[in-house]
Amino acid sequence: MSGAEYLLYSLAVCFSILIVPGQIFFMLIQEASRSVRDGLTSSLGVVLGEVFLLALLYAGFTLLLQQIIPFLKAGGAVLLLSLAAYSFLKAVKPPRTGSSSGGASLGRGFMLVVMNPPFIIWLLTVGSAVIDSGYRLLGSWGYFIFAQALLISSTTVMLVLIAAVSAGRKVFQTRLTKPLYIVSGGAFILLAINLLLGPTPP
Repeated sequence: MSGAEYLLYSLAVCFSILIVPGQIFFMLIQEASRSVRDGLTSSLGVVLGEVFLLALLYAGFTLLLQQIIPFLKAGGAVLLLSLAAYSFLKAVKPPRTGSSSGGASLGRGFMLVVMNPPFIIWLLTVGSAVIDSGYRLLGSWGYFIFAQALLISSTTVMLVLIAAVSAGRKVFQTRLTKPLYIVSGGAFILLAINLLLGPTPP
């Protein structure tokens, strides 16, 4: 397998997990329904969170990440429930189009990645297996190629989602905002319940 083939393989693996609706998916719907700027700012937070986790993985903190998963489950559930409450509040009184929360959007994107046990478990299992195959093939370059594949995949998915929500908001004006907040609020509650009741890895 060449470096180009490994990159394509890594992209396929990363896209397969990122296109499944989850915490980040519904957070971006929430942010992009407020404004494109908030959607892009939260996307930057997601990228920074991914870089942070990739750096921990590269530095050898795999065991630490495994040990803190139970704490991340509790913290992540609280975060999701707070986002659900925020969504329902905004569904009752939607914000003005174009309003921006700036740093709050960045922080939400970052926290939903670093406190996202399903994504971290995927990174420690599937991601690590892909990295290991790349490392045996290309040495340290295998890790960096996988990191680039993850960042490219997540950025692409996020930009497409933000563009879709933005286009829908422009077509339907404010009529689309309330349903999007209700959908994302309900999704956050379901994700929080699944996070708390789901199995905790050893």
